[in-house]
Amino acid sequence: MKAWIEAVDAAVGPKVARICALLVALGIAALVWGAFSAQPGRTLAALVSSWLFFTGIAAGGIAFSAILHLCGARWAGPLHDVTWRLADFLPAAAVVQVCIVAGLTLWAPWVHHMAPHESFWLSTPSFVLRELLVSQLLYGFAYRFVRPQVRANSRRPRDYVLFGLLFAVVLSIWSFDFVVGPSNAWNSTLIGPHVFVGAFMSGGGVATLLALRAGRLSAGQRRDAGTLILVLAIFWAYQCWAQFLTMWYGNLPDEVGVLLRRSGLEWRAETALIILSVAVLPFLLLINPRGRIAKRTLAIAALSQVLGLWLERDLMVAPALGGPAAQPLDLAGTFVELGVLGLFVLTTWRAFAKPTGAPEPARQDAAAHAHPA
Repeated sequence: MKAWIEAVDAAVGPKVARICALLVALGIAALVWGAFSAQPGRTLAALVSSWLFFTGIAAGGIAFSAILHLCGARWAGPLHDVTWRLADFLPAAAVVQVCIVAGLTLWAPWVHHMAPHESFWLSTPSFVLRELLVSQLLYGFAYRFVRPQVRANSRRPRDYVLFGLLFAVVLSIWSFDFVVGPSNAWNSTLIGPHVFVGAFMSGGGVATLLALRAGRLSAGQRRDAGTLILVLAIFWAYQCWAQFLTMWYGNLPDEVGVLLRRSGLEWRAETALIILSVAVLPFLLLINPRGRIAKRTLAIAALSQVLGLWLERDLMVAPALGGPAAQPLDLAGTFVELGVLGLFVLTTWRAFAKPTGAPEPARQDAAAHAHPA
């Protein structure tokens, strides 16, 4: 235990490590207090949304590396060195998910008012068994099989393809259980891809930020990483537009109600901030090739996108689970979210440690500046 504490202190700094430990303690206290308050749904919605986000970073980072390996992206070596370390959060994610499933009756609105057509998919035994089985399969395959391959920078296409398929299927199930399920009578065939693409983006964004922090990206690698972040921002905006357009021209009461709830007065500012953070700001910063090469500009774009995706997970979950009176800002929920953040940093501390290897050659920077486009 002492050796682990010393290692964490060396990686993230003693002050940051103690702040994270305090956040975890406050998050647990806030979760217990909020779970037995008058509105437990809003507090537990914060736990569900943060679990979706940070587990998405851990699993999405592995998926990010798997896809880049399959594409032959040799420039992404420093990112692979970060993503396998982010997967250290997966055992903690499994524990958090067990707590979420164990508190099903406190946060799930359908438990006491289940429609006949929902009696199989959303019944408590089916929900618990499904979540524990498919999630443990994802965690185990990622942590025990794909993570060591990413760490060794090996190329085994079969395992990467299998994990990519498993990642898409399991996160689609999560989207139906934790995003669509709590929203009364709402159905969406696009929500699954939207959730796992967001996890892919957040994993890649955090890996880029940590690689920039360690000074491991040459100018050419920064250009490639920035181009990928720009393309994903455009694709995310396209997914949002596709879902909005389908609901708008269909004009079905249930689907329009979901949009109206999230664009109402209470949630309007958060919705606008998400669009600005995930798509608009990265697009404006990275559309110029010079912005993709500049360290600070790339870091701001990646950080903006990651924080926006965290807010988006909250917007997906909180309005439905929190009930009609749910507000974007909730004191107990905020502490719960910060507690999950602290847990993520403490479990993935190796991702924050600066590698001992030499940085990329300076000649790559000169070559990239000579050919920025």
